[in-house]
Amino acid sequence: MKTGIDIEYIRPIHLKNDPKLLQNTESKRDMFQKDNVDTLKNWTLREAYCKLTDQSMLACLNKEIDFNGIDHQEIVINNRYVLSVAFASKNNKINICHLQKSITS
Repeated sequence: MKTGIDIEYIRPIHLKNDPKLLQNTESKRDMFQKDNVDTLKNWTLREAYCKLTDQSMLACLNKEIDFNGIDHQEIVINNRYVLSVAFASKNNKINICHLQKSITS
């Protein structure tokens, strides 16, 4: 099954007025919100979609993305990472599991 995956470390985002990134589409304005976690969820979902469809990120930024027919999930891991997964077909069950390392002293 074809899959696109992206993960990003949660960090402060400082956007400059880069015309390549901030031109035209309403989805771009929605994507670059004040909340870093929501912004990274949107960003990683776009990157997962680009990987799924074999498109460049720049190509995906310059158009509205239609997620009809695409299953996807975004998850925050340990309040440190945002992970997004996109599948090429509907009705897939998405289970994301991760292990936490325990430290005992």
